[in-house]
Amino acid sequence: QGLIVDRRILHVVYRPKNGATALSEKALRDVREVELHLRGMEAWQELCYINPELEFFGRPCTPGFSLVNVVWPTQDWRDPDFVNSSSVLRTMTLDGLGSEQDRMPVEVMVRHLLDSTESDEITTRAVALPKYYAAGDEPEAIRSKFEFVYKLPSSRLDDPNNALKRNEFHARYEAAVKDS
Repeated sequence: QGLIVDRRILHVVYRPKNGATALSEKALRDVREVELHLRGMEAWQELCYINPELEFFGRPCTPGFSLVNVVWPTQDWRDPDFVNSSSVLRTMTLDGLGSEQDRMPVEVMVRHLLDSTESDEITTRAVALPKYYAAGDEPEAIRSKFEFVYKLPSSRLDDPNNALKRNEFHARYEAAVKDS
């Protein structure tokens, strides 16, 4: 029994006003504000979690692939052995939900993305930064990618119910994007 899914992908391109670069403090804060608003919308949440059984795909709709997620990671400081506090382990979740204390320097995180071999970070780099970006560049624009995945009801391609459900999914996606 195979699994058939449908995907809708939203790319958002951000170009700051007044000639500022896309990696400026203000531009990144503006992007973060927009993305947190999008991700918090009810229609967005409904689409993102439409098929809980697809958790193995991750949630590419929240947080998506965005430079904001890398600059504002949620950081968790824990004592690895909970008895001897001689060492502390810090983990970072690249979700854009970190506090101002968690905020990482843009230059450090961009360098991290450029050097990373982690698949999510490679995807974020490929999506967020211009194709020919090099460390130290001042890009005019950055972009983010959000992907919505829907499991079709039947594993048979010719099942008419698949077409009906696919159309419903597309309509919900279009409505959510339009309302954002």
